[in-house]
Amino acid sequence: MGECMEIRPDFDEGEIHGQGSICWKTHPARRRPRKALAAVCFILGFAILVYVIYRSPAWALFSILVLFFSLSRFFLPSTTTLTGEYCENVFLGFRRRRPWSAFHRVERVSGGVFLSPFPEPNRLEHYRGWFLICGDNREEVFEFACKSINPPERAELASKDS
Repeated sequence: MGECMEIRPDFDEGEIHGQGSICWKTHPARRRPRKALAAVCFILGFAILVYVIYRSPAWALFSILVLFFSLSRFFLPSTTTLTGEYCENVFLGFRRRRPWSAFHRVERVSGGVFLSPFPEPNRLEHYRGWFLICGDNREEVFEFACKSINPPERAELASKDS
């Protein structure tokens, strides 16, 4: 999980508030081989059950594909990059990037850090927020996100508004 983790202070300090950037690669199935084996056994067991009930290899294959892709965040690797300007996640070749201004709260959660677009807890935050899967770097990611969500310039603006 931490094989790609690095801190790159090669950006202009004024551009990113002097924080550098963090990049890491997550692959939960490789990190937890027992859970990966259990998930594969469940998927194959379910496919066998579908085959026994429907006598159709096509439906069994379809069930494997649906279950695999529903658990793709667990089985396949993703790369996350945090800079002073944005948070970016690359998964299956798709790049999602959001500026820090889109987030208002950061929380430590089991297995990672959650970035919420709402200042207070809200029912919609699980659909609109981002969960960053972390390994051994959770505290570092949390500190970086806190500093990026509340940089000195935004804190000054918020105090002027109140």
